[in-house]
Amino acid sequence: MSFDLIIKIVVAFVSMLSLIIAFFNIRFNSRKKLIDEYTVAKAFLEDLDNLKNKFVIEKGYQAVAGSDTFDIDVIKHLLLFPNPSRALRDYRIAHSLFCKNRVNGRLRFKWRFRSLWVRNGMAIFHFLIYWLFAMSVFYCLLSPFYIPDFAEDFFSGLGFDQTKQWIFIVFTLVISLYLVVLSLYKLAVYYSAKRLFEQEKQWLDFK
Repeated sequence: MSFDLIIKIVVAFVSMLSLIIAFFNIRFNSRKKLIDEYTVAKAFLEDLDNLKNKFVIEKGYQAVAGSDTFDIDVIKHLLLFPNPSRALRDYRIAHSLFCKNRVNGRLRFKWRFRSLWVRNGMAIFHFLIYWLFAMSVFYCLLSPFYIPDFAEDFFSGLGFDQTKQWIFIVFTLVISLYLVVLSLYKLAVYYSAKRLFEQEKQWLDFK
């Protein structure tokens, strides 16, 4: 077994191990966050009727919502939804698409996001970005074991030696991972906005 192949295997193994560790860290942090949210919500909402100080009440609602930038009236509105926990989570993700304050008692999209075709078009665009750069990540992770012919031709055309090839592959992997994560986040924003809008409509129909 050549030294170069050993290096490639080690790089691939370290990359996969890092992804696994990151996954379990996310799961652990999510569980801890849920426990903290439960503790805060229980303490505040059970004692809400006894609170008189407006500052304390405002901070309590912001703690329940997980942000000090949300309008208190919006937080109260979301807590009335059929699934308030999901509504608050969706609003935290998608709040950038909505006006800061409610309009006529309802959540309202900012003017540039009010058209459904705009929101759907942006979601499709980010999905294509995700698909394109996810494929790039796949080929970069596969490169220690196999480099496609088109990639070999590309490197040959640029006159890259093996060292430059690996520098280019690592650089491409980092950029592609960033764009994959960014596009997934953007997709989550539009999906959360859609789900929040539907839950508000359900609440208005059955209240």
